Amino acid sequence: MDSSLERSLLRLKYVVSLVLWCSGANCLIKKFLWHLHGNLPVVVVLCYHSVTAEQVDNFESQLDYLRKNDFTFISGKELLDLMAQPKKFEGHRRYVCLTFDDCYENSYSVVRPVLEERKLPAICFAVSSKLGQFADWENSGANSGRLMTKEQLKEMALSFEIGAHTEHHIRLGNAPYEIALNEVRNSQKELTELLGRKVRFFAYPNGSYNSATSELVSKLEFGAAFAIDQHSNYSYDEKYALGRYLVNPENLVDFRLKAMGGYDWFFFLKRLFLAKTSEYRKPARLAE
Repeated sequence: MDSSLERSLLRLKYVVSLVLWCSGANCLIKKFLWHLHGNLPVVVVLCYHSVTAEQVDNFESQLDYLRKNDFTFISGKELLDLMAQPKKFEGHRRYVCLTFDDCYENSYSVVRPVLEERKLPAICFAVSSKLGQFADWENSGANSGRLMTKEQLKEMALSFEIGAHTEHHIRLGNAPYEIALNEVRNSQKELTELLGRKVRFFAYPNGSYNSATSELVSKLEFGAAFAIDQHSNYSYDEKYALGRYLVNPENLVDFRLKAMGGYDWFFFLKRLFLAKTSEYRKPARLAE
């Protein structure tokens, strides 16, 4: 897709979402989706990357917004419990899970003190072979910076869940199966040996995955895996492709939209359209 057209579509999606939110229609849409999926507890998973010292005030404002709006912060263990027995959790309560991809050094020096002071849980996803180095992969862009050292990651693990994010931060959805298998398995093994405990979560770099990738993550006995499909989680049938919202510490309006599921309408509409298109394109069965 042409980049200018893509930007225009993203802007249109933002404007429509903002109108739905300001008009109150978003609440009705969320209620419909909640009933559609069996009134299960809804979990919003937020995905951060780099949070700099200059952005920490905005980051704290985002956390304050979640608390003021009665979100319940859940840890990785609580998320696994919720997925296993959702009926034991309050269906009307708002749940949020904080995740941090790549394990930038500022997740240790900037984010960690904020979360520890507020006693908030989080899951941090590490690129196992890149610890102590600089982010040098595709699309690291403005987020490029030094990653945590092994010692810093071990200290993070005292307070937070550590998940795997492949060995070299590759796009798994485009990789041959054997390469994808080695990337996932090696990252799991290296982090398990470093931390001395089981690594229970996985996040797909750049949100790139396919059915074979999610199947191998399941076979390696991860408890859950995260994509970056922009939606809240209304059900847990796809626990190896949980939705996450990418958030920017500097954009509070967009953050509020995402925290409140303001883009959920678009994801489920797109999924419905693709399902209908796929059904339409299926070859007709021959009469027996």
